[in-house]
Amino acid sequence: MMVAVQGSGLRGRWFQPLFVYAPILLVAQLSDIPRYLFRLVFALAVAGIVAVIVFLPWNASRGAG
Repeated sequence: MMVAVQGSGLRGRWFQPLFVYAPILLVAQLSDIPRYLFRLVFALAVAGIVAVIVFLPWNASRGAG
């Protein structure tokens, strides 16, 4: 059945609820999110950026990039 209706493929219109309604719901719930979660997300974002800045040149210097 999945093969017959191409159920494994994604169509762009299926992403509309994610890209349109999810940010609206997130903004509506900002007052309910604890402060420590904001700090955690910020810390994880900074750690990810630092990891990219450090490991990308290191990986390229090894000839993998």
